[in-house]
Amino acid sequence: MPKADSLKSILDTALSTSPDSLIKTDSILVPDSNLIPVVQNIKFIGFDGVLHPSFPATENWVFITLLILLGMSAFSFLRSSGWFIESFRTFFTVKDRGSIFNKSTMSDFESRLFLILFSIGVFSLYAYLILFASDNGFSLITFLKFLGATGGFFLLKYLMIRIIGYVFLHPTIQKLTIESYYNVLTYLGLILFPMLILHIYLPENLKYYIAVISLILCVMASLVYTIKLFLIFFNKFASTFYLLLYLCTLEILPVVLLFYLYNFMILSV
Repeated sequence: MPKADSLKSILDTALSTSPDSLIKTDSILVPDSNLIPVVQNIKFIGFDGVLHPSFPATENWVFITLLILLGMSAFSFLRSSGWFIESFRTFFTVKDRGSIFNKSTMSDFESRLFLILFSIGVFSLYAYLILFASDNGFSLITFLKFLGATGGFFLLKYLMIRIIGYVFLHPTIQKLTIESYYNVLTYLGLILFPMLILHIYLPENLKYYIAVISLILCVMASLVYTIKLFLIFFNKFASTFYLLLYLCTLEILPVVLLFYLYNFMILSV
């Protein structure tokens, strides 16, 4: 049995303990670090999500490009003073009395220029759609390459026609030839624009028929331009040989080379 004086000393010691000593950090029990496992270099293993496929109908820049092309065509018709309807009406006539008094204004020049740029944009986007492989994304950079190649192609064609016309043709015949060529170009661009929209946004099983219709329209445009050249240059049977030589060297062969360039750009993606 403990003695009374020993109990008294224990009580005095407890009462004399400073309250500050109860909150000292030294008096806090620190758990043994060996009892808590330390987790380091945690690696979470999972699966990558499936990215949204890049197709023409899912790309925002395609929709914006279509809006720009539509705006260019609308601006061209607003700036036109009726030259487009007149050119369509008199396309198969070599000489027209009304054309003698037809003066080209600045607004007509802007209208023609915007329609030509519109047609170049339509041809470039349509060519990219036809050659597009689903394994690669539908890229804006690739489209800009197509656009540059198509624009360079038509610029070279214009220079070649100018040079050949300066050497071999009368200035009036040269002007009529250039106007006929770019008129057919703009007609085809305007017709292919709705085909382009359908080819982008229609279901996959219908795109084949749209592509076939577009190919038929391109062939018909080529035939129309060939008929126009015969109307301009055919004055004797011997000129047929030179006309066919012109079509092979300045029409068919450059288009084949252009599509080889398109294929090269697709394969280099």
